[in-house]
Amino acid sequence: MKSFAIIVGVIVALIVLVGFFLPARFTLERRQVIQAPKKFIFAQINDLKKHEAWSPWKLSDMDMQIKYGEKTVGEGASYSWNSRQSGEGMMTILESKPDVLIRASLQFKGKQRGISYWKFNQKTESQVEVIQGFEGDVGHNIIARYLVFILGDQFAETQEIGLIRLKKICESR
Repeated sequence: MKSFAIIVGVIVALIVLVGFFLPARFTLERRQVIQAPKKFIFAQINDLKKHEAWSPWKLSDMDMQIKYGEKTVGEGASYSWNSRQSGEGMMTILESKPDVLIRASLQFKGKQRGISYWKFNQKTESQVEVIQGFEGDVGHNIIARYLVFILGDQFAETQEIGLIRLKKICESR
């Protein structure tokens, strides 16, 4: 029994030790080339009310309740959500540079804030590369570091679904 306790203690110590070496800061990023005018693509993201058409989170959670702020387009635009599946949170556009960049704060209730961003790169005359990213810092929280390590790819895959849906909307205009 004593050797079992020692083995469990060593395993727990290793998990904690490895957790300290996992990065606290993270960036998850996906890209999609869309054949549509940059202004049109930008408008689909800069107008928060248009998110419902392509957002993978709303699609996977039809019971999500969304409440828009006074402003819904551009810098200062915001909305909050509440659902049993996705929890509660708020998104606010912090920076909106037409056809170049959108940066938004994502605040999940009871958790650290993250920054979501979209960049728009003209690839050819008719093609725009849209980069969607999410970055954050979980600090010294070892459990959160493991969650980012384990669930980061799943979150990025969800981003990719949103970009594919955005592409369909923009290319079928």
